[in-house]
Formats: sequence, structure tokens, C-alpha cells
Amino acid sequence: IRPLDPGEAFFTLADQVSGMNFVVFAERTGALPPERVRHTLNVIQRENLLLQAGIDWVDEQGLAFVHAPESAIELRCHAVREADWQIPIEQQLSEPFALGSAPLMRCLLLNVLADSDANAFSSAPARSVLALCFHHSIGDGRSGTTILCRMLSLIASNEQLAALEAPE
Repeated sequence: IRPLDPGEAFFTLADQVSGMNFVVFAERTGALPPERVRHTLNVIQRENLLLQAGIDWVDEQGLAFVHAPESAIELRCHAVREADWQIPIEQQLSEPFALGSAPLMRCLLLNVLADSDANAFSSAPARSVLALCFHHSIGDGRSGTTILCRMLSLIASNEQLAALEAPE
């Protein structure tokens, strides 16, 4: 447990009134397998202690980071039409992280379908968008981009994600 500094506390309280989230995203042609994204998220979470934390009120210290390693990063998968793919990302910007929730990052995987395709996640997408949404107390555009780049590197590599994901 570590008390929030004044800036982190400000972002936490402001987020409850008006979204203070950061979203970074990358696009690619074709599908991105949700299972590979899930495994990559598990690796990224093990590598970053702030992705194993939440923010809660602790009587002696006030708002504080609390360790929550058992909580997995949420992965939301959606099929969207070409004309509407930005809507779920915009929603991430304004969706607050509830006090006591952990971790303070969400992942959004969008299969972008041609407007003429059926609206099913199993349809072959024209492209995919991988978006990471961070609570501003743990990340910003620069740190979010670093984590996104690490994820894309893991997804593209031939490394065995299961071996990286396994506890030491």
C-alpha cells in the first residue's frame, strides 16, 4: 500500500466526475486473435506492478494504491462497422474506473468489419484495432504507448507467451 501523491489523488477524484483516462491504440490489417491478446495482457501485467494495483480508501492513509495481483486486465472484444469503430474508443475515455477496482487498465479489441458485413465477431474483419485505456494516475500517452509497443512486440514474436506468462 502506498498513499497517492497529490497529483494522483487529484486525477482519481476528478475521474469520478469527468473521465481522465488515456487511450492509445494501434490498427492492423486482418484479425488479431483474442487468445493471443489475453496471453500478452497476462505477461504485461506480470511485468508492471502498477498493472497489479487498484486505488481504494485506506483509513490510516486516505486514497492509496492497493496491491491486487489476482485481478486480470479486462479484455473487451467487439465487432464494429467501419463507420462506427471510434465509438467504443470514445466510450473508454469517459468510462471511469470505480474506486476499489483493479487493475487500472482495460483493453479493447475491435474487429472492424466492412459496412456490408454481418455484425459478428467471427466474421473476417477488414482490420483490427487494439486499444489500451489507462487511469491517468498510472499512465499517460507516453507510458501507454510504451506498453502498447511491448504488447505488439510480444504478439508479433514467435516467443512462447505461455512460458512468459507462467509464474516464476
